Amino acid sequence: MRVNKQTVKPQIAVVRPISEACQCPFYAQNAKGHGFCFIKNALSLDAAQGLVDNPSELEESDWASDCSGLWDNCTVLPLLYEYSEADIDPNAYDEADDYAPFDEEEDSEEEDESAPRTLDSFTPPEVAARAAAERAAVEQEEYSADPLAYASAAEFSIHQVPDPYRVKCDAILLPVNNLLEPVDLMLTRHCGAYMDSARQKHKGSVSMGHVYPVKSPHPAIAAKKWVYRGVVAGVQTVNAVDIEEAVRRSLHLADASGVEVLAMVPMDYAGFDVELTAQAQISTVHEFLVSTPTTSLRHIVVLIPDDVTVEIFDEYYERIFAD
Repeated sequence: MRVNKQTVKPQIAVVRPISEACQCPFYAQNAKGHGFCFIKNALSLDAAQGLVDNPSELEESDWASDCSGLWDNCTVLPLLYEYSEADIDPNAYDEADDYAPFDEEEDSEEEDESAPRTLDSFTPPEVAARAAAERAAVEQEEYSADPLAYASAAEFSIHQVPDPYRVKCDAILLPVNNLLEPVDLMLTRHCGAYMDSARQKHKGSVSMGHVYPVKSPHPAIAAKKWVYRGVVAGVQTVNAVDIEEAVRRSLHLADASGVEVLAMVPMDYAGFDVELTAQAQISTVHEFLVSTPTTSLRHIVVLIPDDVTVEIFDEYYERIFAD
């Protein structure tokens, strides 16, 4: 007779908004903010296998493992379905899932798992003076016969994609408020529980315009290494100066951390004027490329899902980057 060695401890799920569900809607959080599978905590492995006519060969250790809300790690699916990894498509990913225009070749080396340099105490040298000089140079650019020289060889481009979080990159910059809360429902669909847990684990103060990196929940999103949380929203408002500072800090941090492809979404935090956002975001990238020799950055991209926003960003790109 088989002895049930159920090791999963019963937990109490905390009722949360459905918008915060991650890939699997049955991966919940308890009162301490820890994630767990609602199904596996409600059923023992023996009870679950007793509900199917052809139970799979699962071990108690498999049933007790934490899937982190990712379908690829699910141990409930093998009880109910025959499938390969290519068949798992719970969120109806579209062609953006395979969109990687920046890869020249597959990276065969192991990724550097070391933590990036924090920007809490890191300020690029003479940022204010350089920014003022660059703005003056941009204003005079159209009157000069000589083309503006770029210190960096990195390329900058804007792409319209259905899902920015399924585009392959090394790191992605996204806007958060001063509580480190993102507002993008598409991001929440992919890894809302993970981002909320990272927010709760943060210790110390949060400063406007600063960037707070967290390890990417890859493959829940396509960024392979880091998620950069740029603080651009206060309790009531978004400030263009904070957008510029967050973008600037993310660019310096990415280059210092060995990031080759840095993606970013519009930094308006779903409430700021899109034109002012585009101007602040693109002009800061332009300032960086003109003034900063880079060592690792090869591509900087803005990823936008909707038609109106991409048209506005394209317009400001033409204005600011025109020869």
